[in-house]
Amino acid sequence: MGEEDLESIKTKIERNEIILSRIAVYEAIRRDPPPTVPSVDDSGVLIPSSVSAEILEEPEELEKSLRFLMVGCDKAEHCFKIIEIFETGSKRVLMQESESVMTRKEMRKFMKEAEEKLAKRVTPFKLEQRCFAAGVVGVLRLAFAHHLVLISETEKVACIMGRDVFGIKKIEYLAIQRGNPALPKAKNVDVFYTQDLLKKQLEVNGHMFFSYEYDLTTSLLANVSGHKWFNPMFCFNFYQANRFIQFLGKNSRKWIVPVIQGFVGQISM
Repeated sequence: MGEEDLESIKTKIERNEIILSRIAVYEAIRRDPPPTVPSVDDSGVLIPSSVSAEILEEPEELEKSLRFLMVGCDKAEHCFKIIEIFETGSKRVLMQESESVMTRKEMRKFMKEAEEKLAKRVTPFKLEQRCFAAGVVGVLRLAFAHHLVLISETEKVACIMGRDVFGIKKIEYLAIQRGNPALPKAKNVDVFYTQDLLKKQLEVNGHMFFSYEYDLTTSLLANVSGHKWFNPMFCFNFYQANRFIQFLGKNSRKWIVPVIQGFVGQISM
């Protein structure tokens, strides 16, 4: 690819004119399991215990610790953007997008530096690949945590004006905040029940569609005129997308795919 073409793609991504169609999600996990430590009884005598103890983090790590790292790229895999998703001490969520569009070399350097930072924490962590996604549906609040809703499997069903349309075959949930062990079991049941309902609606029914280059929520005229955002009246994931927008602001456009519920079909004449 020539320098001019590369710069053109970079500019389009910066202007949110391209939806990133290949996303790799990495999770920050402990390098080693927490050690077992002895407990102390009322008289101060050490008693051997098999209960794992959490190592206390440094104060700044409690304020903001990396939870997930999302790497998105264009379909030709030449240009990359990264989102760092943090969990704070107050269980709030922070999202931060890389300032500029990166080349593959710059992306790998960013990842290496992030891994080195995690390794230097009081409790060493590492980045482990969690999943691949074809797009972001949005963020859903379920009981104790915000969940990323990702499209993990698609099927091409049609082509409009040379732009591919896909049906959603599979979605995946990633809880951004780590689980709360004190949460009542009933709440966990509610979370799984809600997830199951949404999965059935998005996957089993087979009536959810999206396109990276053609906005199915608007008219042909709006697509030709180059409008910048989806029509909330016909966007199935409007609520989940808005949650994501609250975290990331105007830069959300390059990550969110507008999903419609209905029917898309094509026949050869």
